[in-house]
Amino acid sequence: MQLKAGVLATVRIGGFDGATLSVTSLLVDRSRAIWVGTKQGLWHIAEDKVDRYTSGDGLTSDDVKSLFEDREGNVWVATTNGLDMFRSLPVVRIGKREGLSEDHVDTIMGSRNNELWATDGNTINIVGPAGVRSIGVEDGVPGQQITSLLEDPAGSVWVGVDNGLYVLDGHDFREVKRGDGRQIGRVASMARDVDESILALTLTPERRLFRFRNSRVIDEAVLPDSPPVRTLAAGSSGIWLGLLGRFSGDFAKYEDRALKEVVTFEHSPESFVQRLTVESDGSVYGSTRIGLAAWRNGRKQMLTKRNGLPCAYLYTHIFDEHGDLWLFAECGLMQVARDEVEAWWRDSERVVKLRHLDPIDGAHSGYVPFVASAKTSDGRLWFTDSTSVLTIDPNHIAANDVPAKVIVERITANGKTRSAKSGLRLGPLLRNLQIDYTATSLAVPQRVQFRYKLQGKEEEWTDAGTRRQAFYNDLDPGSYTFQISACNSGGVWNPAIAEFPFVVAPAWYQTTLSHVVALILAMAAICALYVARVRQIKRAMHFRFSERLEERNRIARELHDTLLQTIQGSKMVADGVLHEHGDRDRLRWALEKLSEWLERAVREVRAAVDSLRVPVEERDDLTEAFRRAAAELSGVQPTEISLSTEGTPAELGPALRSELYRIGYEAIRNACAHAQAKKLTIRLVYGKDFELVVTDDGSGIDEDTRAQGKPGHFGLRGMRERASRIGASLSIRSTVGAGTSVHLIVPRREISRSRSPL
Repeated sequence: MQLKAGVLATVRIGGFDGATLSVTSLLVDRSRAIWVGTKQGLWHIAEDKVDRYTSGDGLTSDDVKSLFEDREGNVWVATTNGLDMFRSLPVVRIGKREGLSEDHVDTIMGSRNNELWATDGNTINIVGPAGVRSIGVEDGVPGQQITSLLEDPAGSVWVGVDNGLYVLDGHDFREVKRGDGRQIGRVASMARDVDESILALTLTPERRLFRFRNSRVIDEAVLPDSPPVRTLAAGSSGIWLGLLGRFSGDFAKYEDRALKEVVTFEHSPESFVQRLTVESDGSVYGSTRIGLAAWRNGRKQMLTKRNGLPCAYLYTHIFDEHGDLWLFAECGLMQVARDEVEAWWRDSERVVKLRHLDPIDGAHSGYVPFVASAKTSDGRLWFTDSTSVLTIDPNHIAANDVPAKVIVERITANGKTRSAKSGLRLGPLLRNLQIDYTATSLAVPQRVQFRYKLQGKEEEWTDAGTRRQAFYNDLDPGSYTFQISACNSGGVWNPAIAEFPFVVAPAWYQTTLSHVVALILAMAAICALYVARVRQIKRAMHFRFSERLEERNRIARELHDTLLQTIQGSKMVADGVLHEHGDRDRLRWALEKLSEWLERAVREVRAAVDSLRVPVEERDDLTEAFRRAAAELSGVQPTEISLSTEGTPAELGPALRSELYRIGYEAIRNACAHAQAKKLTIRLVYGKDFELVVTDDGSGIDEDTRAQGKPGHFGLRGMRERASRIGASLSIRSTVGAGTSVHLIVPRREISRSRSPL
């Protein structure tokens, strides 16, 4: 019912009769259109136009329960079987349901009175403001296949049908023939030249180019078989032809009845110029399977996927009244603004910005064999997908300008999911974090884009595309704010940024107190290490001082045991001779004895000096060092020396080598200088442990001397002290008159320790 002038009356508009319907819900949308939900389907009333939707049109049920319009202008219809959504599409589709004779369209043409002409073989459908009317065979269409349409300056429509060309005046088809009365042939393409004459390209029985004026042929020319011609266009830069064959996708300029210029492009063998146009500035454009081929003032370019096209197989193209370029392709409809086109002309590698409309926007696509785009005088653009015609008004493109509102739904931390509440505090040791979000944009939710940033971790925004989850790993303790913004299906970004603050708690060892304690402990450890190192250096220095003191004592002992005794004996001999002046034989004996003892003193001093030298350098061999020492000491008492090495010599630390040398040197010196040995054997054994064995056949050592040392002598005692200092075991076996054996064993651990720095 409708209340008018205080009177209720039944609404009857078009096919809508409120008296016959069971109305369940009503809605007036923002455009003042009325939606009527009934048990017999859904009705949409906009001014005097009425549309009805039932289950046959895709509605989930004819029984409508309620209606609702959301913030974006989408109308939601609840039925007994489901939920349906209606929204305004930028591209309007007109098919058989809307009045076309068939779900088939071959070619289209826009007329000056805002009507679109579309053919489905032998029927012409004229789509106008009042609806769709058809002209078929019964109305005089003279054939079975309409191939091309063109409106001349007088408003008459030229129609290519089968092998003939006709002019439609009113309802009459008047055939235009050649001068000899024959038919024109199969017309593939027509164009209006700059002088308002009509050009027609025929493919059969041969390729010819005709020029007409006043519906009469004024010129015709046979076109060459190679390259073959597919389509034509005319404009201020002349007549241009689209080529086939090996010239697929190329242009040719036609002048003086010949092809004057061929513009070649890189293309695939299957490509060809589907649609050719010459614009007002003289530039030429051709739609091909690999992109848009273009020529302007001698320069050629290709607009392809590398320039940002989502697909390159173009069915047709057209410029609107604002100079924007529209490309109809296998992936839908693309709009490239005029400024972007000019920028592309300046830089052929430019990635152009464009608007892409796909089937979600109503831009279904499909190949047609003839003309697939047109423009009417009201500025509307028309395309065909072979089953219907599509129209879009560049001046009034339905767009979603309502910003999408972002909602953070939940947060999953270390596998545990929680609702997203502001100020949420998460546990410590956060290894994996997932944030789920969405946006309240329901028009085309699959096109909603997101970008986000985690303050406290990131400086730059992350473009997430259509993904509705953010992931982070190993977040440090602290406060964070997750910021996110969304772009709706119309490309509008919401300036308001949604924020979700949360806190990651620290583990006990990540707290400030634990850090302070750790710092104190670290400083204490450093101090302890410093003290230990100082003590180690102190012990090392003490060891060196003790070693030097021991060396002084040894030298003192050797001087006392050898050199001083020799000098003392020499003095006694000299003193005895001084009291016996007359005995020349005695004097001679004394001098000889004195010379012998002085020579011994020299050898003993030399031996003492040699013992002070560093026995081996870093890589010297102990065997060679002992060989030199034995050779020098054998001068005191001629001795047969046998020296051998068993095993592979191991690397010894310098301090250990020095001690081993001095122990061995003392053993060799005792055998040569004191035991009067005739035979001396020295063995160095490198095995699990190191062994030094010095054996002689000298006078030997009695048990008391071997145990406590000779009074006033420190040789044996010094050997034992050195062995103890290096952690070695020393055994001395001797029998008076039967020689002595000195056996020194150094464990492996002491050898390894000797190589370590202090």
